[in-house]
Amino acid sequence: MATVYSGYSKGWKPSGSDIYKKYRARVDYSVSAETPTTITYRAILYVNINSSVTALYSGTLNISGTSYTGSCKTAFGEGNTVTCVSAKTKTFAKGATATTATIKGSVKSSNGSWTGASVVATATVTIPALAPATITFNANDGLGTVPTAISTYVGVANTIPSNSLTRTGYTFNGWNTASDGSGTAYATGSTITPTGDVTLYAQWQT
Repeated sequence: MATVYSGYSKGWKPSGSDIYKKYRARVDYSVSAETPTTITYRAILYVNINSSVTALYSGTLNISGTSYTGSCKTAFGEGNTVTCVSAKTKTFAKGATATTATIKGSVKSSNGSWTGASVVATATVTIPALAPATITFNANDGLGTVPTAISTYVGVANTIPSNSLTRTGYTFNGWNTASDGSGTAYATGSTITPTGDVTLYAQWQT
């Protein structure tokens, strides 16, 4: 769990006292789920009051363009932290290069005449790039041109291409991740979703 704190924002008492009341927004975020091709961020917006006052607050949590609103009320006394927007999630698709997502929390006092400007907490989080993978084809004693290696990514489905391989006295019988056929079998036209670099060996049946 990574935490980002905002700066303080000043409010004021109805009497016009020069004793400033201070509050702050806080966004907590974490990765709640990750697959080879996507990543999901979970974020919560809090408000912390740093003075002896009971106050109502409105809050907005924005995760890269998606906004969620909420309200909360702090108890009387310093150091109270309450949730303004409960946990929200957003899933991002990974790309060939790493990108960033912005998580922004905005809190504003709405306690009658005891009001103040919005205070904002912003976090920039990284969406990692897809992991590259290569699918290589091996004729496994066959003759002819093997399919061109496929440059792809971990977790992305790819179609097994057709081929014109031959072997005297044998019939082509698909592909396998092991040369002796003891691995995972794939037929021409089927899909393979690599977990890393993989070599597919032609299989031959007498």
